[in-house]
Amino acid sequence: MFSVLKLIHFISMDRCLTSHQSMQELQTLLVQHSVERPPYSVGIFAPEDIRKIMDHVTDNYYRHYKLYRYIFTEKRVLDFSIKPDEIEVAPPCKPLSEATADADVRKPDIPKVAEEEPKVLTEEELAAQLEANDEALLNDPKTDMVQKLVAKRLESVKEQVQNDFSEQEKAYQARIAELEAKLAAQ
Repeated sequence: MFSVLKLIHFISMDRCLTSHQSMQELQTLLVQHSVERPPYSVGIFAPEDIRKIMDHVTDNYYRHYKLYRYIFTEKRVLDFSIKPDEIEVAPPCKPLSEATADADVRKPDIPKVAEEEPKVLTEEELAAQLEANDEALLNDPKTDMVQKLVAKRLESVKEQVQNDFSEQEKAYQARIAELEAKLAAQ
């Protein structure tokens, strides 16, 4: 029993196991030593012995498990240092004698920039522009084709609606005639 407890203690401290994990390891070892299966395990403990051992270990060892883990766990000190393989050097600045002259620097083309800026339109100019866009759209040959396709599609939809309406009207007329015949029969 002492050898099993010593083994569990060293396993738990080496692996930094929690108390629950350590208890599972202990149960595994005790079960191995309670079953006779040579050469894998030797049957030393009876089931009642295992229960008594677990009660004893729970009351004595696992009650102070955090203390044991603190005392017996090896402290790890991290020594962290960085030694770069190469040193990065900033590129040298050009001397002022090689600098670009102020006269050589390109100045912006003011009329061109003014053309690129969006113009704020007045209401009259905006209305005229919208009317011009509408005129261009109406005069576009693609617009005629679209209008023809839409008109064709509307014709087929109109025919379908008329057919549905006439069928529904016939059904209503038949129903009315049927009801009038019933009323006349009474």
